[in-house]
Amino acid sequence: MRHKKTKFLCNIQDTQNEIKDTGADVRQYLARLIDCEVNDLLQELQSLKLAAEEEVDSYKHRLHMALAKIKSCRISSLELISKGSPSEITQADNDVLVGTKNVGYILSGNIST
Repeated sequence: MRHKKTKFLCNIQDTQNEIKDTGADVRQYLARLIDCEVNDLLQELQSLKLAAEEEVDSYKHRLHMALAKIKSCRISSLELISKGSPSEITQADNDVLVGTKNVGYILSGNIST
C-alpha cells in the first residue's frame, strides 16, 4: 500500500512538472508571437510615417513654388502699372489670371510653369 501511495505521489509530481514545463513553453511561444506582431506593427507605422513626411515635404515644395509664382506676378504687375501702357496692363491682367490658374495647378500637385 505504501508503495502505491509513493508511486501515486510521484505520478502527481511528474504531472505537475509536465504542466509547468508545458505552460512555460506556451508562454515563450506566445511571447515570441507577440514580439513578432509588435515588430510588424512598428515597421508598418514607420512606413506610414515616412510616407506622410514625404507628402508633407512635397506639399511644402509646392507651396514654395506657388508663393514664388505669386511674388513674380506681383512684381511684374507693379512694374507694368508704373511703366506700361493701358493695352499692356490689360494683357498683364490676362496673364495674372493664367498665373492664378497655374498656382492652383501647383498646389494640386500638377506642376506647371
